[in-house]
Amino acid sequence: MPDTTERPYTTQQLSQFLRDNGFPVSSNQLNKRRSEGTGPKPFGKFGRNYLYSPSTALEWARSRIKPIPTEPAE
Repeated sequence: MPDTTERPYTTQQLSQFLRDNGFPVSSNQLNKRRSEGTGPKPFGKFGRNYLYSPSTALEWARSRIKPIPTEPAE
Protein backbone atom coordinates (compact mmCIF):
# COMPACT_ATOMS: atom_id res chain seq x y z
CA MET A 1 0.00 0.00 0.00
CA PRO A 2 1.37 3.44 -0.88
CA ASP A 3 1.92 6.31 1.49
CA THR A 4 -1.55 7.28 2.72
CA THR A 5 -0.73 11.01 2.52
CA GLU A 6 -0.07 10.67 -1.21
CA ARG A 7 -2.97 11.43 -3.55
CA PRO A 8 -3.82 8.42 -5.77
CA TYR A 9 -3.76 8.96 -9.53
CA THR A 10 -5.93 7.42 -12.22
CA THR A 11 -4.26 6.15 -15.40
CA GLN A 12 -4.92 9.47 -17.20
CA GLN A 13 -3.58 11.52 -14.30
CA LEU A 14 -0.56 9.27 -13.95
CA SER A 15 0.25 9.61 -17.64
CA GLN A 16 0.22 13.43 -17.31
CA PHE A 17 2.29 13.26 -14.09
CA LEU A 18 4.95 11.10 -15.76
CA ARG A 19 5.06 13.38 -18.82
CA ASP A 20 5.44 16.41 -16.53
CA ASN A 21 8.43 14.64 -14.97
CA GLY A 22 10.12 13.90 -18.29
CA PHE A 23 8.81 10.41 -19.05
CA PRO A 24 6.66 10.43 -22.23
CA VAL A 25 4.15 7.67 -21.45
CA SER A 26 0.59 7.72 -22.78
CA SER A 27 -2.39 6.37 -20.86
CA ASN A 28 -2.82 3.74 -23.60
CA GLN A 29 0.74 2.59 -23.05
CA LEU A 30 0.16 2.43 -19.28
CA ASN A 31 -3.00 0.35 -19.84
CA LYS A 32 -1.13 -2.02 -22.14
CA ARG A 33 1.78 -2.38 -19.73
CA ARG A 34 -0.63 -2.98 -16.83
CA SER A 35 -2.34 -5.81 -18.74
CA GLU A 36 1.07 -7.32 -19.64
CA GLY A 37 2.37 -6.95 -16.08
CA THR A 38 5.30 -4.74 -17.17
CA GLY A 39 4.09 -1.33 -16.00
CA PRO A 40 3.73 0.37 -12.65
CA LYS A 41 1.56 -1.74 -10.38
CA PRO A 42 -1.76 -0.16 -9.39
CA PHE A 43 -2.52 -0.44 -5.68
CA GLY A 44 -6.28 -0.58 -6.10
CA LYS A 45 -9.32 0.11 -8.14
CA PHE A 46 -12.18 2.53 -7.56
CA GLY A 47 -15.12 1.84 -9.82
CA ARG A 48 -13.63 1.43 -13.30
CA ASN A 49 -10.45 3.37 -12.47
CA TYR A 50 -7.14 1.81 -11.49
CA LEU A 51 -5.36 3.83 -8.82
CA TYR A 52 -1.61 4.38 -8.75
CA SER A 53 0.91 5.80 -6.32
CA PRO A 54 2.77 8.63 -8.10
CA SER A 55 6.02 7.92 -6.22
CA THR A 56 5.91 4.22 -7.07
CA ALA A 57 5.21 5.00 -10.73
CA LEU A 58 8.10 7.48 -10.81
CA GLU A 59 10.41 4.78 -9.38
CA TRP A 60 9.18 2.43 -12.13
CA ALA A 61 9.87 5.02 -14.85
CA ARG A 62 13.35 5.76 -13.48
CA SER A 63 14.15 2.04 -13.36
CA ARG A 64 13.51 1.84 -17.11
CA ILE A 65 16.25 4.35 -18.00
CA LYS A 66 18.99 2.64 -19.99
CA PRO A 67 22.58 3.95 -19.96
CA ILE A 68 24.00 5.35 -23.17
CA PRO A 69 26.93 3.30 -24.53
CA THR A 70 30.24 5.12 -24.03
CA GLU A 71 32.21 3.35 -26.76
CA PRO A 72 31.74 4.47 -30.37
CA ALA A 73 30.05 2.02 -32.71
CA GLU A 74 32.35 0.38 -35.25
